[in-house]
Amino acid sequence: MPRSDAAFVPDLILKDPDAILSRARAEGVEAVPPRETQAHGRPGRIMDPDGRKPEPWQPPG
Repeated sequence: MPRSDAAFVPDLILKDPDAILSRARAEGVEAVPPRETQAHGRPGRIMDPDGRKPEPWQPPG
């Protein structure tokens, strides 16, 4: 996934990041599946058509 030129990366706190990433891929958006659970939760990554890279993630617990 290319780097974003955006000034910041918004985090999207979600209960089910897998579902939103699947929907994004179905709509043609480049999406990276969430990585394994880490101390701060389970992050994923999307590159939107405008070059922003929001990160959907599931908090731990």
